[in-house]
Amino acid sequence: MNWKGVVALGEMMNYPGVLASDPNVHGELKATLTAGRVVEGHAVDLFDRDLAAYAAAGITSCHESTTKIQAVQKIRDGMYAMMREASGARDVAETIRAITEAKLNPRHACLVTDDREPSDLLRQGHMDYAVRRAIDEGADPIEAIQMATLNVAEHFECSRELGSIAPARYADLAILDDLETVSVNTVIADGKIISRNGKLTANIPKPNFPEAVRKSIRLKNLPLADDLVVRTKTNGHSVKVRAIEVMPTSILTREVEVTAPVKEGRVYANPELDLAKIAVFERHELSGNIGLGFVKGLGLKEGAVASTIGHDSHNLVVAGIDDANMIQAVSSLVKIGGGLVAVKDQKTLSLLPLPIAGLMSDRSVEEVANQIEELKTAWARLGSTLPSPTITLAFTTLSVIPELRITDKGLLDTVHFKFVNPVIE
Repeated sequence: MNWKGVVALGEMMNYPGVLASDPNVHGELKATLTAGRVVEGHAVDLFDRDLAAYAAAGITSCHESTTKIQAVQKIRDGMYAMMREASGARDVAETIRAITEAKLNPRHACLVTDDREPSDLLRQGHMDYAVRRAIDEGADPIEAIQMATLNVAEHFECSRELGSIAPARYADLAILDDLETVSVNTVIADGKIISRNGKLTANIPKPNFPEAVRKSIRLKNLPLADDLVVRTKTNGHSVKVRAIEVMPTSILTREVEVTAPVKEGRVYANPELDLAKIAVFERHELSGNIGLGFVKGLGLKEGAVASTIGHDSHNLVVAGIDDANMIQAVSSLVKIGGGLVAVKDQKTLSLLPLPIAGLMSDRSVEEVANQIEELKTAWARLGSTLPSPTITLAFTTLSVIPELRITDKGLLDTVHFKFVNPVIE
């Protein structure tokens, strides 16, 4: 039996719906639990009674802890605290303190990565890097390895097949040269050696993707100048707008008020205050939906950037200083069937095609890593100093994380779960 067939789960991201006893949300929870499956959590900034209620609904984990106290409370509530070390969200330094300082039992702590860029995978590693980071922050090496193996297998209820070196378990092993540096010498999967000294020894056949997944960028119309106009009734030369403020190494955002210039009833970006315009185009159902807003913290001084990776709806998101470059960025991604792009003077600085559902490349990891680095260089030319700018942009659309996000239906206050106007009239 292939162990991958025995693991199934649901992820409950709508935590306001859980706490409000939304019948549809609890119906989904009931169906998952009745089927004997694991329900993953997304308990952002939930504490005390709210967190206890969330856990009582049958949700057993959360990978959104960013502080020591968040990890502490989840473990004390019987949940698995997943401690994340991603490219754009680096939380292990804080969350591992629940183990190293609060001295909680590490058996309900799991190490995870979430989104990792290809260049980080090649340069730093994947789960081995997460384990290494935990050790760097003071975790016992054996306990850190357990957080990435046995604890995870037990949480996902597949420990009879995975997670430990014992009879009747699948032989998925990483043999280390050094315990504390987690230097991997050999990797064995399904009892076969697939890597030695960092070199792949197994033959991995190239997958064949159906043509349908290469036609996923379906806009009702290509954008026109009027599609990106944010309007105001003010007669002045400026207006206050509510903006999504991003943070360099976190997927959390803040809602901030920023002054934006106004001309003839149109609101513009303000690069002097690090304020760019942002838009989301629905790309799946030809609805024609376009959500407009503003974003602070991307660092853009000119041009535009766009992506068809936009968690979790994965619509087309574009941010920029002027409409012409934003339109050029959107049009270029529609033309190639999805990807990531940076544009200046209506010309492409860097382009990474993602032809598989607008989310994945059919090229090697080395090629994609080089293209990601070229994109970062292009972002820097436009003014950005973010460590993982494409991931930061993608998370501006994740509509279940505080505090403010952009969707194809508009700007969403995710604290109160209501749509808001980007202009504060």
